[in-house]
Amino acid sequence: MLYKYLPLQYAQALIETGELMFSTLSWFKQLEDKQRGDRLEGTHVHRPEDGLEIIVGQKRTLSQHSFRSDVAGQDYILIYSTSLQRLDNFCAMGENVCIEIHNPTKFKSRLKVTLRRSPPVAKTPLIHDRVRYYATEDPPGTTYALPDRIVMHKHEGFRDQHEYRFAFGTRSEVFDYERVQWALQSGDTAASRRELNESDHRLKIRIGSLTDCCRLL
Repeated sequence: MLYKYLPLQYAQALIETGELMFSTLSWFKQLEDKQRGDRLEGTHVHRPEDGLEIIVGQKRTLSQHSFRSDVAGQDYILIYSTSLQRLDNFCAMGENVCIEIHNPTKFKSRLKVTLRRSPPVAKTPLIHDRVRYYATEDPPGTTYALPDRIVMHKHEGFRDQHEYRFAFGTRSEVFDYERVQWALQSGDTAASRRELNESDHRLKIRIGSLTDCCRLL
C-alpha cells in the first residue's frame, strides 16, 4: 500500500483525473516547509565521526570536512512522493486528508504509459523505490557516483516519513553514471536557497481516473 497526504481538493483531483504534481529536486531544496523542504535533496554527504581521510601524497585526516556528492541535473529530475505508512492522526490535522493507493501496480502502470506518450517530458525511464535513510557517518558505498541512487536517499532526519517516490528526468543524461559534482566541504553542508520560477520546476500530469486503485480514507 502507498499513501498520499494532501488537501481535500487535490485529493479529489488525484482520484478523479489522476492529477499528480511533480517537482524538481531543486524545488524541494528551496521550500521553507520542514516537512517537505530538504536543503540536502539530491545530495549525499559523507562525514565520518573520526574525520574524513584523504590521500594527497600522504594520508591526511580532515576533522571538519565532508565529502559531498550533488546530482548534476537537479533542475531536470522531477519527483512525486508518497508514503509507505498510514498515519491516522496526520489525516485529521488541518485540511489534509489521506489517499490510499491500494493497487500500486495499476498506479505505476498508468503513470508509465502517460510518460511514454509524452517524450518531450520524460527523457528517462520512470524510476521508483522506497527512500533509504542514511547517517552522514555511514560509508557511502557506490551511492555517491549514482544519481538515481542519490535521488532515492535522504538524511535520517526524515526517516519517519517512510517515503516511496517516483522520479523521471526531462534530460536524457541526468541518471548517467557519475553525472554528479563532488566536493570537499567544511562547515555547513546544506545548499543555500535559490529563487526559483515555479513554472520551471513543477509539472502537473494527469494519468486518468484512479477510482479503481485509489480511495479516500
